Amino acid sequence: MGLISIVVGLALAFAGSFFVKVVIGFLIGSGVFLTCFIIGAVVITGVGATIGCSVVGLVLGGVAGYFSGKFVDTYGV
Repeated sequence: MGLISIVVGLALAFAGSFFVKVVIGFLIGSGVFLTCFIIGAVVITGVGATIGCSVVGLVLGGVAGYFSGKFVDTYGV
């Protein structure tokens, strides 16, 4: 566990701003995807709605993750 912490700490020390951009983009994209997926799976019932909302969630989540990463790159750390 200590070796992993040292390696991750070194990576964050030398490339921390890149990881922040990637993590924020991933978290926002995942949140958008999960929101669309839950709406499709719970609110609108049916297999077709779940698959459709999953595809829409992937597209919207990818777009949201990309632009949030760009936002953090421009205005963030």
